[in-house]
Amino acid sequence: MIDARQLAANVTGWAKYVDGTEFEEGDTLLAVVATSYLGEPWSNCYHVVNIVEGGCEDSNGDPWGWELSDIDFYVKL
Repeated sequence: MIDARQLAANVTGWAKYVDGTEFEEGDTLLAVVATSYLGEPWSNCYHVVNIVEGGCEDSNGDPWGWELSDIDFYVKL
């Protein structure tokens, strides 16, 4: 997994996601999801996520392929 030292240093205000964190419709997040492929080290995937009624969308307005509970760290934009 990742810790805060591994996040992009040019972005400030990172918060660790805790289950139950609530966002309001219209919030936009820069979310970090830690991923690892078989035999590869963990890496950070950064996503711009829009909170909409009924779920989350990516920056293109398409359904986001992850769940909020998959977020490791985030910052509200």
